[in-house]
Amino acid sequence: MKCHVRAIAAGLVLTTVGIAAAQPDAASVTRVTAVRDAYPYWSPDAQRIVFQSDRHDGMMGDRDIYVMDADGTNVRRILHRVESDETPVWSPDGSRILFSSYVDGENNELFLMNVDGSDITQLTDHPGRDGHQDFAPDGASIIFNSQRDDNEQGDVTNYEIYEMDLDGTGVRRLTDFPGWDTYPSISPDGTRIVWRRVLPSGGDTASGRNSEIFVMNRDGSDPVNVSNHSAFDGYPSWSPDGSRIAFASNRAGETAGNFHIYIMNADGSDVVMVLENDAMVEDARPRWSPDGSKILFNRQYVADESSIDILVVELPEELSAAPH
Repeated sequence: MKCHVRAIAAGLVLTTVGIAAAQPDAASVTRVTAVRDAYPYWSPDAQRIVFQSDRHDGMMGDRDIYVMDADGTNVRRILHRVESDETPVWSPDGSRILFSSYVDGENNELFLMNVDGSDITQLTDHPGRDGHQDFAPDGASIIFNSQRDDNEQGDVTNYEIYEMDLDGTGVRRLTDFPGWDTYPSISPDGTRIVWRRVLPSGGDTASGRNSEIFVMNRDGSDPVNVSNHSAFDGYPSWSPDGSRIAFASNRAGETAGNFHIYIMNADGSDVVMVLENDAMVEDARPRWSPDGSKILFNRQYVADESSIDILVVELPEELSAAPH
């Protein structure tokens, strides 16, 4: 199996290379940027990518929303406010962007805007944090995680999965678990939800907690642990045909603690590492391209936590998952 990776950073597209190709000596490589470009998300036509970045003010950590062409060119900021705006996702019809924003320095709410940054509408208003949002495939509703039902005093500690109508009404709770339920998304056929759940035990960390990937029915019934591993598994993403899930994990034996991108069948079988890296980087937040041929993801540098790049992996045919 051979994959190809492209790095997209600060509007510069690096030459596409095979992973097996010879790598330059570390001493000859110099980083010239120190920005955090994170949470990338494809437009429905795969021509553009929306993401959050602190590139305008890296020292302060204030995040704005940016859009760029899929090859990393034509980077433009579409939203700049006093608040930190983050985790943007594109609507299925390509007309709007859903994002979260901090409204008081501690609490974040969900907002909707046009793709040019205009007509911003606040959808949620609750002392419990709302985030990691995504659209249903038909664009009629929004799924997200929230701390709103931990208690009503704002002293929140737990996340659950919720779905609501596109205008923010009709909020309905889908999970009820003492650990964190986060990062949900709905399958392309609209029948299932994949998300990340933190179990109180079974992990190989000092805390003993274990991050796993679960799949359940759209109504919250029949939750199933599909990753079932003592390592950290998270950031799940459906393939366009709904047959596979991309995710990040530190399960690799020789580089335990180092995150790689993996693909597995939707039932958890046939786990494959997509891209092998070294102990100096962490790969996470994968997002499948609309045609199923690529995966967009973040790479963070262990020696420089202020730097996060956006990369694209071109998948071999056997791992591609085109929509039906």
